[in-house]
Parts: sequence; C-alpha cells; structure tokens
Amino acid sequence: MRIQLPSEGYMAQIWNFTAQAWQLQYADIVRMSHLNDTGNATEDDFDMYFPYHLLPNQVGYVRISKATKEQLAAIPKPPKVNSGTSLEFLVANSTRDIQFVFTRAEEGVFTQQHFTFDLKYYAASQGNDTYPDSDNNAEGAYLLKPAMWNRFQYSYSRLETAETI
Repeated sequence: MRIQLPSEGYMAQIWNFTAQAWQLQYADIVRMSHLNDTGNATEDDFDMYFPYHLLPNQVGYVRISKATKEQLAAIPKPPKVNSGTSLEFLVANSTRDIQFVFTRAEEGVFTQQHFTFDLKYYAASQGNDTYPDSDNNAEGAYLLKPAMWNRFQYSYSRLETAETI
C-alpha cells in the first residue's frame, strides 16, 4: 500500500480482523527531494509503503498517526526472507546517480548486474532563441529541443539517504 504523507515521522496501524484490534505495521517512508528548473530545492514529498494483503472483496482499515523516534524504533521489522534474489542500493555518489546491484540466484548459481539510474531533463526551447535554419516555433518536435543557451542537463531529484532492511 502507498500513502502520501505531509512529512516524515508517521507510523501505520492496520486493523487485524482475526484479533479484532489495531496492530503496528512496519512501513518504509521514502522522501523525495525535488529541484526546480534552476536547480534549487523545492518542497519534499513523502510516501509510506507497507504490505497489506486483502482479498478482492475485502475492506481494510489503516490508521496513520504522528510518532516519536522512540515509537518508530519500537516497531518490529519484518523477518528477512533469503530467497537469494536481492536489489541493493549503492550510495557511493549520493548527490547524482542512484546505483544498484541486482543479484539473482537460480539453481545455486548467483549472477549480479550493476546498473545506475539518473533521471534528468533539459530546459526546453521556447521558440525565441534564434536557432539557425529553424522557424523557432515551440511546438511539435521542437518541444524536445533544448534552449540554445541552456543546454545543460538538470537532475529531477537527488538521493540523500537510503536504508535497506
């Protein structure tokens, strides 16, 4: 389940139909920092993720509340499952690329694949930057044309920290 939050420091409880009581649910909170077109930081977004298994016709109840650091630390983490397949974050260059290592176990043979992800954008041409041999109309394929004097790539976001369990 994914729930958008106004900030970090929240905990989740789900209704346990068998016990007829609320139970604490371990949740991951992802903080996404965004940059505007000049590269300056804007407001952060926070998403809470946790598993909540329901049947197709079943209704579930979730209670989200503010929590102290002590309350969050007291929530039991789910047991680790060792299937041999994993996705690991490498935060060696945390202000730019997000680096991963994917490990797969198949019939006792482990294979690893390293990959990097960095989503960027260009400042688009507005049609008034006098490209030579161009009508300089900002329409159609020209929306993909970078501004003539601003051809740099800008990052959409920046990974600050990562925690894996």
